[in-house]
Amino acid sequence: MNPRVVTVAVGVLAAHAIMLTAAWLHRSAPPPPKLVEVQSITAQLITPAPVPQVAVASVQQPAPPKPAPHVKPKVE
Repeated sequence: MNPRVVTVAVGVLAAHAIMLTAAWLHRSAPPPPKLVEVQSITAQLITPAPVPQVAVASVQQPAPPKPAPHVKPKVE
């Protein structure tokens, strides 16, 4: 057979398979939500959640490192 005919036939069959699968999935899908449900979900998404107030503890500066006992301090 002509390769072009085979290619076109396979393409047409694939396109029909995709369309039939999409139609079957669309038919078996649950119905879309009602407008009231969409509005309530949208309101929940838009409304910001309350931010808890957190007490911030004061941060103490770390003490400077102490020289090791075997190291003599530099005298300038």
